[in-house]
Amino acid sequence: MLKELLSNLPLTTVLTFVNSFLLVYFVIPNIRAIIKTRRLTDVPDERSSHKEATPTMAGVAFFITLILTLFFIQNFDDKHIGINIIAAVSMIFMVALKDDLVLVPPKTRLAVEIIAIGLIIIFSEVYHLNFQGFLGLYEIPFIPSVVITIIGMLGIINAYNLIDGVDGLASIIALIIFGNFGLIFLTVENYFFFLICVSFAGMLGAFLFYNFSKTKKIFMGDTGSLIIGFVIGLCAIEFLSMDSSMLTKFSFLPENTP
Repeated sequence: MLKELLSNLPLTTVLTFVNSFLLVYFVIPNIRAIIKTRRLTDVPDERSSHKEATPTMAGVAFFITLILTLFFIQNFDDKHIGINIIAAVSMIFMVALKDDLVLVPPKTRLAVEIIAIGLIIIFSEVYHLNFQGFLGLYEIPFIPSVVITIIGMLGIINAYNLIDGVDGLASIIALIIFGNFGLIFLTVENYFFFLICVSFAGMLGAFLFYNFSKTKKIFMGDTGSLIIGFVIGLCAIEFLSMDSSMLTKFSFLPENTP
């Protein structure tokens, strides 16, 4: 009965958004309490926009919510990529959590990110990027696709991590990105990635309530920014792997997809 209900796209979409919002909304206060009790607050430095020590690691709530979301939307996982996403995001989460607590050497973090991306490439359906005629390039062969995927995702993950310094900035940018990708995936009937975008919209909506709060403020930390950056990169690769026939539904030129 439950499996049949979770195969209904409109119902699953609503449940995914509501569950993601509520999970983050109710888990974050517990994270704040633990962080304040253990004195793990973020101390301001020259890059910080805040003046007082503030709890961080709201990304722990994102990680929990994403794992549960992937479980509940598995009926739409036609490519059977969900388990690979869980493995990859778990690696990202572990290095990000350590980085929030004691700092991780850049080389170590970079190596873990490459391994996480490799898990997606190796154990999923082969991603052949398609540039749709951009610079005269169409479907990219496997080896160049792997190289571009790794470099591109590393760039997105770490670029997103760097903008997490001002209240609401990283979250609102991510909401815009997931909103656009979600609309695209819904249009081409890629419902699995559409639901992932819906889930992050719910998570970020709940997080913004605390991020803008003066009395309950918390930052997403590396646990949040690295996970979000990784999933944005994954959505970008999924988008660039689309067949050209799917792009006829959009008003932009196919060669503009990159």
